[in-house]
Amino acid sequence: MQFYELNSSRMNYRELSADDLDLLAPLLRSEETMQTLGGALSYEQTLDWLVDTLRRYQAEGCGWLLALDKPTGVPAALCGLTYEQVGAERVLTANCIVRHELRGIGVGRECIAACLLYAFESMHADEVSAFVQKDDLAGLHTAVACCMQPTEKVSHTAFGKTAPCVRCVVRNPHLAEKAESENELSEDKKSTETLVSVLFCYHFVRYALFSNGACGLHGAPRSYPKAPSLALRAIHLVLRLRRVNRMCSSTESGIAQR
Repeated sequence: MQFYELNSSRMNYRELSADDLDLLAPLLRSEETMQTLGGALSYEQTLDWLVDTLRRYQAEGCGWLLALDKPTGVPAALCGLTYEQVGAERVLTANCIVRHELRGIGVGRECIAACLLYAFESMHADEVSAFVQKDDLAGLHTAVACCMQPTEKVSHTAFGKTAPCVRCVVRNPHLAEKAESENELSEDKKSTETLVSVLFCYHFVRYALFSNGACGLHGAPRSYPKAPSLALRAIHLVLRLRRVNRMCSSTESGIAQR
């Protein structure tokens, strides 16, 4: 049973099984690959990690996946989404370990991007974090390339080892678009309320002037009342401002589409 699936151009992703212990050797038991994560794992540590990964599938519906190179079927990386406890906060985390022979060709970036896409579009997560060890410049570069921003320095435990890390975070872009849309609707509502207020003032002033004799016989206007004309100017100003706002919004939309 496949709990979740990732997709990208160069990789096939699949969940791990109890039969994959030997496939993990070039990754978790390699000193070169695990150099920035505290060194290679032993056979027993690798087995414990695999058991924990299988547990996460059942308990959390996500976890580490094996990324296989499409043309060759060779294991290229381990990546996936996991929930981590950071203080009192339960954090959704994107993870990736690239086989050292395949580093520098964008494998890590492709895997992390696939994780983020699934997290935002299928899990509807508000944000995703990544914990990068402070000396892992390549990992930090990959996180930033995937629009993740460094936010704080923390101590993070991975593979049974605690080390100082940089926490990088990216917010769900769909939430930002929704907030922007709601803000535009709020601005339109404010403009409408302003227009209604101006119209009310205009008619109120006009009624008050008429009731107090601002108009002569047969409704002939006298020379001194100017409140109605001021109210009309205010209405014209509001309408012009709304027109300018709409023109600006249209221009921004056109630029964004390009």
